[in-house]
Amino acid sequence: MRTTLTLHPDVALHIKERLATSSVTLKQVVNDVIRRGIASASPPTLPPFQIRPIHLGFPPGVDPNKLHQWLDDLDTMHYFEEVRRLESQMARSK
Repeated sequence: MRTTLTLHPDVALHIKERLATSSVTLKQVVNDVIRRGIASASPPTLPPFQIRPIHLGFPPGVDPNKLHQWLDDLDTMHYFEEVRRLESQMARSK
């Protein structure tokens, strides 16, 4: 690929020094320097992901993932209490 580069003075000086001390072309020096820069570049390091647990206020033994089941159990208990209450009222009224 052909392109035009504008080099900062310090980079241009570095490349000129390389050219003076070696028998390679400008193209080879620029490609080598770019390759080394790409190889040495490391991906950004992110802090490790951490989960911070919070207390939801549920007592031990209550699984918040099963609250619907717990509500069903309460409804069932309430239903049977109501049936017993009605049966005892009917038995008293006879």
